[in-house]
Amino acid sequence: MKKMTKNTNSRAVGDKLEKYVTSSLNAIDHIDQDKFKQTPGSGSVFSDGDITNPYWVIECKVRNTQKSFGAPGSDIKRLRDLANMHGREWAYIVQNSEGKRVAVIDFELFVELLTSTS
Repeated sequence: MKKMTKNTNSRAVGDKLEKYVTSSLNAIDHIDQDKFKQTPGSGSVFSDGDITNPYWVIECKVRNTQKSFGAPGSDIKRLRDLANMHGREWAYIVQNSEGKRVAVIDFELFVELLTSTS
């Protein structure tokens, strides 16, 4: 029987979040052709984002605290640069130890999304 290490457990928790986010986004009615996909080997390197489609690059992180949803500036900068390099939008999704999730996106995009839905 394989011994569960902290890295293995962290990886499993991260994979579970990525699967949850991917299935939740793909359940949206108008997302037919442009399905979100998990990036193979994501988490081992910060290169392609954890989840992508032709319009978005998404990074998912699980934090072992219940009090904050920290998004380090260096992670945001890398994700923003990656998205810009591919001409896509970006989202940084964080889950805390209680299983609560938040998404961090560019403020101007947030305003644009609110404007287009009203």
